[in-house]
Amino acid sequence: GNIEPSEAESVVQHIEGILFNSSTSVCKSLPPSQHLTKRIVKLERGLRYYYPAMCLNQQDENSSLL
Repeated sequence: GNIEPSEAESVVQHIEGILFNSSTSVCKSLPPSQHLTKRIVKLERGLRYYYPAMCLNQQDENSSLL
């Protein structure tokens, strides 16, 4: 259902308090394999297609065959 703006702010503050202000933070930085810039493929100017290579990256636990 819908909530009032003040209720939404209260929920956000509560969640941020749990995630960022506790003595043992549950947040941690992303491993290098999760950085989005490493997953973006920039096509050269004028190139209109991309052929993915079918291979498994052994160093990336989230890698899969295309």
